[in-house]
Amino acid sequence: MKQTFLFLCCLVITGLTNLSADYRILAFGDSNTWGWNPDKPGNRFSDTERWPGVLQSKLGEGYTVICDGIVARRTDIDGNTIGLIDGSFLNGANTLPAAIARNAPVDLVILFLGTNDLQAGAERSATEVASSLIKTANLASQAENLAYTSHKAPEVYVVVPPPFGDLTESPLKELFQIGATQSTRLWDAFQETSEVFQFQLIDGRKLSPDGIGKDGIHLNQLGHEELGLLVAKEIQKDGKED
Repeated sequence: MKQTFLFLCCLVITGLTNLSADYRILAFGDSNTWGWNPDKPGNRFSDTERWPGVLQSKLGEGYTVICDGIVARRTDIDGNTIGLIDGSFLNGANTLPAAIARNAPVDLVILFLGTNDLQAGAERSATEVASSLIKTANLASQAENLAYTSHKAPEVYVVVPPPFGDLTESPLKELFQIGATQSTRLWDAFQETSEVFQFQLIDGRKLSPDGIGKDGIHLNQLGHEELGLLVAKEIQKDGKED
């Protein structure tokens, strides 16, 4: 009887250990992480079609990819209030720490933000976007033992948004046209930010022009596939393991 009890205890302990054994990745971003479909505005790509889902499929067993995307999220400034969602909840810096704690343990945070900082009404420069995103990334790198947990701070990757596509016929032209030129300067702005070398940068310019949807802002299915594979390649190159 005692041996049976000990055996069952071992099974429970082993099971609990396995539940948290995966290398856990938090994909934190805006509508391009939520999966906004530029061909069907207001709808999103499926779990497997979105870039976090592509990443999960490519990495396979031993990894858990958590998708936390919401339309209109910015880096460290409030977004526009949308119905019941107050603009403060669209502030990435305000909401990232809670997201890390909620999904703990998190081994790696991948930030894909900055596009909405270039909207009319925000009108930030590429340098301001880079500085704000690095500030947000720093919050993640300091997120140790959040909310009474005993988990170390995650590593951080930053996806630098690709330049906007053709906005000529885009329904989003009025909102984003003002930031189009700055979107082409984002990568250089990140390179000029002294703190950036603490973090792994993913270059959004490596996505093909055909991966940007017809609205000029959102990734289409090809773009999601390309980004998921690009991020997976970086993770595998860095030897991230469960």
